[in-house]
Formats: sequence, C-alpha cells, structure tokens
Amino acid sequence: DVVELQLHGSPKVLQQVLELLVSKCSASQYPSESTKATSEKSIDCHESQSTNSVPDGCRSNVRHDNTHFPKCTKGQIRLAEPGEFTKRALLNGKLDLAQAEAVADLIDAKTMAASSLASRHLSGELSDRISMIREQLADLLTSIQANLNFPEDDVPDVQKQLIAQQGKLILDLVTELTANSRHAFVYRDGLPIALVGLPNAGKSSLFNALLGHDRAIVSTRAGTTRDSLEEMLDIRGVPVILTDTAGITSTEDEIEQLGIQRSIRAIEQALLVLLVWDVKEKDKSNERFLSELDQEVQQILTSKTLIRVFNKIDTVPAGQVGDWAWDQAWVSAKTGQGLEQLRDYLVRDYLDGGLEQGNLLVTNARQQQDLHQAKQAVLDALQALDVGFDIDTVSLDLQRAQEALGRILGLSVDEDVIDQVFGRFCIGK
Repeated sequence: DVVELQLHGSPKVLQQVLELLVSKCSASQYPSESTKATSEKSIDCHESQSTNSVPDGCRSNVRHDNTHFPKCTKGQIRLAEPGEFTKRALLNGKLDLAQAEAVADLIDAKTMAASSLASRHLSGELSDRISMIREQLADLLTSIQANLNFPEDDVPDVQKQLIAQQGKLILDLVTELTANSRHAFVYRDGLPIALVGLPNAGKSSLFNALLGHDRAIVSTRAGTTRDSLEEMLDIRGVPVILTDTAGITSTEDEIEQLGIQRSIRAIEQALLVLLVWDVKEKDKSNERFLSELDQEVQQILTSKTLIRVFNKIDTVPAGQVGDWAWDQAWVSAKTGQGLEQLRDYLVRDYLDGGLEQGNLLVTNARQQQDLHQAKQAVLDALQALDVGFDIDTVSLDLQRAQEALGRILGLSVDEDVIDQVFGRFCIGK
C-alpha cells in the first residue's frame, strides 16, 4: 500500500510523520518543482505490510480527521484524495486527460497485455495520435477559411476535391482508432465465456482444466454443480471471465432452480458460449441438444456465438474423434488433449486485429464516445461537401470533429467530466 502525503509547508516534518508508521517505509522528498510529476513540493511515504493498510487499495476505512498527525503538521500535511497526484499533474499541465485516465487503466489492468496497453497510453502514444489528427483538421480548416471569401459557386471544383481527399484521410485515421472497440473493451473488462451443457457432460472438469487447478467439484454423479462458478484467467494476454454453469434442465428442486437462474444470468452476459457435449453424444443434432435445455436458455443462445466442445475424447477410439472446425472443438479435460488449441479458439477473435498486431486500442468508453462523435462529424462534412452545401457548413462540421478530439485530451471539458474520471481512482495516485 502507498500512503501519499501532500505537503503545503516545510518538509521538515518528515521525521515526525515517519514515526507514525508502524512498519518500515521509504520516503521520497521532492523539494524542486521540476522533479515531481505534479510540479509541486511534496513527500511520498511508501508503506509496506501496514496493519492499517486499506483492503483492496481503497480508502473507505482511512481516518480523514488528521488527528493521527503531529500537531506541528497542522495545515501542512494531509492524506491525498483518490487520484489527487494525477489530478494535480493534469491541472499543472504535466499530463493530458487521456494520460490521466491511463493511470487508472494501469491500476485496473487484469493482464500484462492490458497493462502494456495502458502504459502506451500513459506514455502519450494515444495523445500524440489524437494531436496529429487535430493538426490535420486545423490545416484543412485553414484551407477552407481561405475560400470563405468567395461566393459558394466560385469555389473551384479542384479545391473541393482537395478538401474531400484530405477529409477522407482524416476519416480513415479516426476510423482506425474506433475499428477495434470490441477488442478494446475486452482487454479492459474481460471476455465473459460461459460453459453450458447437460448434467455430467464434463463442464466442471473442463472448467478446472482451463484454469489449471481444481476449482469446481467433479463427480460422476449428474448434477454435482448446483451453482455457477466464476474465475478470471489470462489467455494469450486476453483477460477471460470463465463461468461454469449448473446443468440446465427442468427441475423441481428449489436449490437447483436458484443455481439455474444464476447460470442463466451468466449466459446472458457471456460474449461466447461453449456448448459442452459428451463425445459419445456427438451424433446428436444441435436442435436436439438444445431442446433438452431450459426453454429460456434456448432463447438466449440463439443470439450468442457458440462453440461446440466435444469432451472426453480419451474415452473413444481415435477414429471417432472428428476434425476441428470454426465452431467445433475436440478435447479431453482429463488428459489435456486439445486444451491449448481450445484456448486459442476462445480468444482468436480478440487477437486478430488486437494487441498482437501492434494496434493502438482505445479501451476507455468516454474516449470511444468522443471518437465516434468526431467520426460522425467528418462524415457529415464530407456528405455536405458532396451534395453541394455551402463551404461554411463543411467548416462547422469539421470544427465539431476537432472539438470532439480535443475533449479526449481534456481540452474544453467541464468539471463534471474531470470529477467522473478521477472518481475511478481509489488510491492517492
């Protein structure tokens, strides 16, 4: 845990502050405004294994009355607010808003890939890309302004063509950042996958095998799993939220019914559903298989991406094991056969065009919204130019695009947006 202290006066109180910390700690003093990210004089105290550390890094149990500080520090030292150091860096021009949001993304990163992406944003890679597009918009607007002194009919067609060409190039740059939004949110929030099937199909065994340890109880008795189990795992850098659902069939058992309802919610939230079959039932059609499931589940599955996973291939001759297909996998949870290929199947859609390709993904919902607004504004400008609207209308649309991109960097955003961004932080940084 990190105890962060913002100093408003002389740093001479450091020794008295350190005496209050029950565990060993290290402190860094920043007397020069140029040596601290916030551009302010401060001291950071880094405390490890404190008995007063806050669970999960949050500060709900921290005392805010400052009575635990020496009297001589009154008015000089206090606990930092959530995200305050980053907020001060933003307000002092050390970071832009996209970089500030990257700090929270880095803290929340669930995999090394997500951490790497957040680090790229924090280093300014996204900000530089946005600034470059805004500069191109500014150049285009300057070119358009030069034509505003002419009547619309007198604007040369050649000039209109040049404006359209430059506008399309800008549109491509913005579209590139929005194209992989589905991939982006998965890296941030995780890819929810549900294991669904009839009782005793080997769902729990497959669940444990994918996790690499025993999490679910496994038994030859049908209906052992009476409640859904959820675990997070890292597959090729993609954070996967894997849920083992209870066997979903008609039942009068009250406890099983509760488990089934929780399983149904997990299936509703899943982006990918694995239909787990006992390989000995491989000749059963999809329709017949689904007909044995709860009717509500049948309806939900019609809108889901499905992969049929034939389990227990170690129990049949090799000649009865079929070929892998886009929506079909063959595995043995018991021996591990086929599991590595299955892992690749689970995340293939999110690796293609994702971080493995070196793409810059925008994982932040606020930034995505502004990007889509910028894209629409450029589209409006091109359409206005194409149908013959006056050049002033085209200019206004491009200005809207420039403003939307500026909001990503924190230009012309109101205090509510700033508060919302830093509301994500739960530690001083």
